Amino acid sequence: MKNVFFVLIYILIFSLFTRTTYAENSSNIKVRTSFGDCPTRLIGNLTENLFEEFNKRMSLLDIKKKILVEDLQKKNFISSYEIKYDPLLQILEFKYNCPLPRSLVMVYEKDWNELYRAVLGNNGKLYDPTYEVILREEKKLNHELPMLSFPASEADNELQMQITQILNDVRHNKLTKKISEILINQDKELTIILSYKGRTINVFMGTDQWKEKLEKIEKITEHMALNRNLPTTINISNPKKIVVKF
Repeated sequence: MKNVFFVLIYILIFSLFTRTTYAENSSNIKVRTSFGDCPTRLIGNLTENLFEEFNKRMSLLDIKKKILVEDLQKKNFISSYEIKYDPLLQILEFKYNCPLPRSLVMVYEKDWNELYRAVLGNNGKLYDPTYEVILREEKKLNHELPMLSFPASEADNELQMQITQILNDVRHNKLTKKISEILINQDKELTIILSYKGRTINVFMGTDQWKEKLEKIEKITEHMALNRNLPTTINISNPKKIVVKF
């Protein structure tokens, strides 16, 4: 009895440190699930569904076909996954990962007419807006996301990835946390709106060298904040001639 007790304690501790769930079922196959950054309830239901498919013919191929045919990776906001089966130990293992949200997105047509909304992940891809709702319900997202607006012609291309890289860049973490809006017009000109100590600062970034310009903006705003003299607009379209207005 004592041995059984210690084995149960070991399994519990192991699962806590690996962020993995471990369960048995009527077919004696053990199911191990690693959720990564994914919503627990959503992925738990998916895993149960996939196990039922596997249990029909003990086939990993059947699982992968189901995921592809039913587009389950996209529907469940999964950025990557791995499924393995050990026939000797009878362990079916699922490993998932999901994107971290970086911003809300509004994609527009001409004259800023809204086409659709989405969530931008840290992998540069767009996801259905319900992803934000699900993460907030599970308290896996507890901070405000900036709003990114860009023309439909720029969706799913290099410009979208450039914005993602800016929001992912931990070097500018202090500055990116202050971004409330990101606007890209039809001419591919970038405007960032900062919310800084109760003040709004409009930053005009032009069409290129955004990473380099961010470094200068961070220095300017930090310096001016120390002097309690924050500007209303900063125009850094030409990095050699920065225009600041109060």
